[in-house]
This record gives sequence, C-alpha cells and structure tokens, in this order.
Amino acid sequence: MEEVYLITFQDFIPYQELSFNIDADKTMKPFILQAQIADLLPLLGSAFYYDLISNNTSVAYQDLLNGKNYTTTNSEFPIAFLGLKPYLCYSAFARYASRANIKSTATGFKIKTNEFSENADWKQIQTLIDQSISLAKIYESGIAQYLYHNKVNYPVISAVSSFDCCEGSLWTYGCFNNKRGGKSRLTVVG
Repeated sequence: MEEVYLITFQDFIPYQELSFNIDADKTMKPFILQAQIADLLPLLGSAFYYDLISNNTSVAYQDLLNGKNYTTTNSEFPIAFLGLKPYLCYSAFARYASRANIKSTATGFKIKTNEFSENADWKQIQTLIDQSISLAKIYESGIAQYLYHNKVNYPVISAVSSFDCCEGSLWTYGCFNNKRGGKSRLTVVG
C-alpha cells in the first residue's frame, strides 16, 4: 500500500518554526509517518485510522483533518475544532527534534556542526520535545469531543454499537472498542 501523508511541510508553519533550508520530503516525511503510525493510529484505533487513510479526501475526513466549527444540541455557541493537523504537527515535530542534528553516516552517528552556529544542548532539545508532546496531548481532547459529537459522519464509529454506551459522559478506551480493528485510546467528556 502506498504511504499516505496526512500533513505536509507547509502544515507545520503555524505551529512550529522549521528552517526552509531543509529538504522537506527527505527530512520531515519519515517523522510525519512515524507520528501517524505511533501516535495517531493508537489514538483513533486501527479500523478508524485505516478508514481515514483510505478516505482522507472526503468532506468528512477533510473536516477532521483541517478542523471546523460545529454545534451540538447542548451548545448555545459554535465549538471550534482545530483538526488533526496540529496534533500531527506537534507529534511529528517532537520526533524530528529528537533526531534533527544527529545524522547517520557510514562511520556511525554524527552531530553536524559549523563555525557559524552552536548545537543546542540535550536539555534544550528535551524541553522542545516535551513542549511539543504536551501541546499534542492538548489537542487529543478536542479530537475526542469532535468525534463524539460528529460520529454520524464517520461510518466506522457509527458501526460500533458500544460507542453509545458513553452518551453524555465519557468515551473511553473501553467504550470505543471496534471488533474489526482495535481500540482507541481517546477519552472525552461530553
């Protein structure tokens, strides 16, 4: 199956400062794919993730990726949902930051340096990684709430009868258990 990348280098611009001098495809695509597989897939569950990858150009999945304002029967005002892209950008950046200045060479791993700059120390890099992971986690609750309130737009979620066990309370790992494709780890307070 051909790899599907849900975000591009341009999607990072509002969320993270990245040099335009890097080769976006060569540098960022591996980390985008890692974020999709290691972070997003367990978040959504494998059946829903596969449906997203397979149908990512549909209107419903474009809304999920890009975000949109929506209302619920209980909300007086629209709710702003920012989409999956910020979550993926922060997750991918955390993975990139851990390896950004370490290069694999024929003689082992090397840290590239030059006379015009100094490498950040590991403590500074770890702070960037921790901040990115923390920001990604913040987006998880918005993703869960959006999916809970818009489940009719996503057949894989609608097909899961146990999803309704959480009506008005929590959507938890145990509630969204798709027999055809694994569990999600999302939690939402409705």
